[in-house]
Amino acid sequence: MMRICLVGLGKTGKEVARVLLEQKDIKLVAVVCSPGSDKKGMDLGEIINVRDTGIFIESSDNLQEVIFKTKPDMVIDFSNPEATVRNALLFSKMRVNIVVATTGFSKLALRKLFVMT
Repeated sequence: MMRICLVGLGKTGKEVARVLLEQKDIKLVAVVCSPGSDKKGMDLGEIINVRDTGIFIESSDNLQEVIFKTKPDMVIDFSNPEATVRNALLFSKMRVNIVVATTGFSKLALRKLFVMT
């Protein structure tokens, strides 16, 4: 079973969370929102209108702890370009596979991202 951490709970991130929860061979082990989000601490089910999931949304301020604690095989990042560049560096150092689904990168941010990988 693949263990997944989802970073970003905007419109698309919410849909991805719903789909991941439906998969039999995937376990969503963590969901991370931005530091100022009112979603922090809520059960994911409250946000995506499904049953209680037991997955409580964490802040990206604690991203390293979340990764260390939940040990995902892969992170799907749907945050914003600046956060994704920061996150990718951390995920690389922690040897966690990354799927970057964020859009809107500047050329400079893309260069930074590719240098890290």
